[in-house]
Amino acid sequence: MRNSNVFFSIVFLIASAPAIFAQSFTFGPKFGLNMKDLQGPGAVGYSIRPDFNAGLAWNFLGNAAVNLGGEFLYSQQGGRLRNSVVTTSHTTLRYFSVPLTAKYYFWSQTRTTPFVFGGPQFSYLLNARNNLAGNITPQFNRLDVSGVFWAGLRMQMETLFWTLDLRFAPGISNVSAGEARVRNSVLSANTSFEFGSRKKARRGLH
Repeated sequence: MRNSNVFFSIVFLIASAPAIFAQSFTFGPKFGLNMKDLQGPGAVGYSIRPDFNAGLAWNFLGNAAVNLGGEFLYSQQGGRLRNSVVTTSHTTLRYFSVPLTAKYYFWSQTRTTPFVFGGPQFSYLLNARNNLAGNITPQFNRLDVSGVFWAGLRMQMETLFWTLDLRFAPGISNVSAGEARVRNSVLSANTSFEFGSRKKARRGLH
């Protein structure tokens, strides 16, 4: 319960920020492909399995080169395990995730610019299922903390900002509720379409 309160307090603070920075704010739908895996001493034998994420992306437009941004995502994570008798087990962890990142734009006054980003990601486990065992939610901790970083490309089209990014999100916290050490590991390719004010769009990317 304590972890749940901490997570939702973080979400409330982040969700309240757009009202303060409304004059320099963009937001829009976002979705992507997850290449998910479970790693650590308690996840021996797991391998990568494809899945997806979807939600809302947003950015606070700061100075000419640096932004603060983030997302509210539904993200399916987990991994695939094949045992000695070639039985494949799929573990799917369904999260509500909130990555919060700082972004640096290399050519900030142009309509197309590459950027790098990094920051923390806080995730709350909605449920966990296994194709052989069914509901396995009690076997996992509700709160997961990861890092998130890599690079992307942002393009401006009038008031629309189209963003493509490739990111790696290595787990920091132990997701297993038992003694075994298990971490999430996700490589994802993503796209988002964000809308902002026409006044800001004319000034170029920020």
